[in-house]
Amino acid sequence: MSQFAARGPQPAAAPGVAGAERRRQGRRATDRSSDAAPTWRGTLGPAGEAAPGPGSRRDAQPEPSAFQRFFRLFVGARAVIGLALLLAQGAGSALGGRALWPAMTLSAGYAVQALLLWLLPRWRGAGVGPTLSVPITAATVGVDVVVFSVLHLLDPASGFNYVALLVLPVLMAAVLTPRVTSLGTAAAAALVLLGGAWRGTLAGGDMAVLMMQAGLAGIGLFVIALLAGELAGRLAREEAAARGSLELARQQAQLNRLVIEQMADGVLVIDRRMRVRAANPAARRLLADQGLAPAAPFELAPVPAWQPLAAAVGDAFEFGGWGEGTREAGLPLPGGGERRLRLRARFTGRRAEDRLAAGEELCVLFLEDLRTVQARTRQEKLAAMGRVSAGIAHEIRNPLAAIAQANALMEEDAATPDQQRLTRIVAD
Repeated sequence: MSQFAARGPQPAAAPGVAGAERRRQGRRATDRSSDAAPTWRGTLGPAGEAAPGPGSRRDAQPEPSAFQRFFRLFVGARAVIGLALLLAQGAGSALGGRALWPAMTLSAGYAVQALLLWLLPRWRGAGVGPTLSVPITAATVGVDVVVFSVLHLLDPASGFNYVALLVLPVLMAAVLTPRVTSLGTAAAAALVLLGGAWRGTLAGGDMAVLMMQAGLAGIGLFVIALLAGELAGRLAREEAAARGSLELARQQAQLNRLVIEQMADGVLVIDRRMRVRAANPAARRLLADQGLAPAAPFELAPVPAWQPLAAAVGDAFEFGGWGEGTREAGLPLPGGGERRLRLRARFTGRRAEDRLAAGEELCVLFLEDLRTVQARTRQEKLAAMGRVSAGIAHEIRNPLAAIAQANALMEEDAATPDQQRLTRIVAD
């Protein structure tokens, strides 16, 4: 069965989950400025362009699936063929040809039906997949087979070749319906061709030639149905795999964004023009004297307090990093003090093939407050001293316990006052 995976409507969130999400967003809003945008961009766009947020137009209108695109293509082709049939019948009659009013009436009805169906699916949501429903199949494939067959059988000697039109319903059924339906459509078209050939033999035609032509055309329709079905099935599997990979990539991006936003260290993504492309809340908190710095993207160069940071990043871009691996920078504060930061830089697109793939080199800068680093160092030293002190106390406690035990044994055998006094001195 050849079918396309379609993106259905997303389920609505439960009221409890929605309430919890609103409360969580409210708590986050208290730590952010009123005009703050999302703190971290999952996808870094070109310089000066903000990545689309969750409420963007792209998310509101998801891209149609391959099934939907093919359905719209076939419906549009039906409308074009209907108009072409009507115009061809009218042109033939105007040029002095024999007017066949049943064929013209049928062509006009088919054109109206095809045009209406071309417009209605966009309003009623038809063709969402993964296969066509029975009413839509009957209104498209079934109507095509019936109309083209009747046109072919009404006037076989006509100058219009209606046999080629039977390819459209066969191809549409092979791509958009299960294999049984597609083979049934091909079989119906082949029977129509054989019936037309048999009718031609009654009119005095050569049976062998007419049957051979109809049989070859029927075989061709079956081949088209099988090949189109296989190609549609392969495309459906590839699309399902691609959508699965896309969903995994989105989950990974959300996980990375969550981890980076919760990091205690600041993270900045900076390009060569000293433009901050992404910044997590910790970095924005370190760059501002109070509250949070503006949300990315923003420039480092125009702010005088960020000049030491911009100079350090410029050196890192020019020399490929710092020789010692880390660097310290001081950001002046309005009150006359200074906030010392430890910087670590990592780069994207350092190799030649990465430059060709990415097209731009970015610096991922990690920021740490030196006061926090020093406090952590002091805690580690105190913890080490505590472990050493515990080891020394253990080494002292062992011989003291042995001495106390031996003294207790001696005290049991002490008979004279002098011996008892000595054992008390040892115990003290």
